[in-house]
Amino acid sequence: MALITVDRARRMLTVELTGLDKLWALKSRMEVPLTQVRDATHDPGIAHERKGAKLGGTHVHRHGRAIPPTR
Repeated sequence: MALITVDRARRMLTVELTGLDKLWALKSRMEVPLTQVRDATHDPGIAHERKGAKLGGTHVHRHGRAIPPTR
């Protein structure tokens, strides 16, 4: 999950990772100038959807079938 804030005074969009996402990511915080943001939407259902898993260079699709890496 991520905590997203918009600082209009600094004109920055800030994304702070939380939970296990923070553990797996290389960075726990990212700032993007608002001039670089074209569009953003809010999808409250995405937190409850299954995403699959990526482990060791493979991707396990949500239906349980492994997808071979592309060359």
